[in-house]
Amino acid sequence: MSLRLRLALFGAAVVALTLVLFGTLLYGLLARGAATNQDDALRGRAREAANSLNAASELTPRAPVAPADLRSSTEVFVEVFDSSWNVIYSTAQLNGSAPTPSARFRVTVAEVSGGSFDTDSGFRYFGLQFNNGFVVTGQSSRVLQSNLSGVLGFLIISGVPTLIA
Repeated sequence: MSLRLRLALFGAAVVALTLVLFGTLLYGLLARGAATNQDDALRGRAREAANSLNAASELTPRAPVAPADLRSSTEVFVEVFDSSWNVIYSTAQLNGSAPTPSARFRVTVAEVSGGSFDTDSGFRYFGLQFNNGFVVTGQSSRVLQSNLSGVLGFLIISGVPTLIA
């Protein structure tokens, strides 16, 4: 094998290793940032709702105006529960009814002041207790997967021509 070929292969290997390390680091940082952004959005929406509900004297059940269908929607949804975890209001529906957080999550929300996160059944939830009950916000976990798959595709598509060059 000639010296030129060995140097070319060595250079290609260094570039490939650099691209893989850079891509892995970038993907990891973006994944962490995307999860943090989702958590901040859920926490903020729950606190806004809880502050509004703390000002209300009582909770009266009512139907949402236009509930989002969670089979296709990736928007943040809000649910209000009374102190017995009966649904008072929900901005979303899953198979015709409001999505229900797990029993483990409901116990944790009741015990932890300041709110609690949980991932269950393809959704990321944040729950917060207020004067007359609980506020739960949630969003499909597909949001993170979709954002990160786009980044992964970009890294692969941009990395191949870079390595060839």
